[in-house]
Amino acid sequence: NFGPRLTAMVGYFTAVLHVSRRMVKECFEVLFGVRFSLGSTQNLLEQTSKALEPMDKELKKALPKEAVLGADETSWLKRWLWILVAESFIYFHVAKSRGSVVLKEILGEVYHGILCVDRWGAYTKYHKGILQICWAHLKRNFEGLKRFGERIENADVIAFAVEMEKLRKRLMKLWHRFKDGDIDRSQLKKKSKPIRNKIKRCLEGGQDSEQRYLRAFSTRLLKIYNHLFTFIFY
Repeated sequence: NFGPRLTAMVGYFTAVLHVSRRMVKECFEVLFGVRFSLGSTQNLLEQTSKALEPMDKELKKALPKEAVLGADETSWLKRWLWILVAESFIYFHVAKSRGSVVLKEILGEVYHGILCVDRWGAYTKYHKGILQICWAHLKRNFEGLKRFGERIENADVIAFAVEMEKLRKRLMKLWHRFKDGDIDRSQLKKKSKPIRNKIKRCLEGGQDSEQRYLRAFSTRLLKIYNHLFTFIFY
């Protein structure tokens, strides 16, 4: 009784905009003069899900073959929404768990590419190969540290956060020069070395801090220090 555009709109309203089935029914009747039952709404959603199933399987099958993947997860209703970003597509997966078992389900027992992630333990537990720790997450960490230092009036914490953010910006500036073709990979390695060394010294200084939170943060980063700069070398 309903065409593909209306069916797609029902799916979009429900899955993307999180509109309840009852409100979708009312919205379509008020805005478009289209009347259907709650049962029809569910039927349309099931049709959409069935139509997307072959594409979902195709993308999932392609993921383990990707050379580089970015991954993250976030709470979604009473589940977890996992996002994996490949070079030419993004894959979404809803799961009950936030653990590494989900990564095994999606990527198989072993993923052979480079995985770009935050410091959530599920990733390091699953992937024993080459990691890239996400600098966007680290930027938020530095901003949070600075606010924390200001709140507790600790000059060491503030100085650490300010210095790490300054070094991050310098590193990213070099990276964008490489991406734009201004410098090549060998120049990127050479020019970034002083910055990388300063980052290490800054973390070592933080590790010796009397402030417990800063000490723990620095220690955790030093343990995965090599994973901070994968993008420089590959």
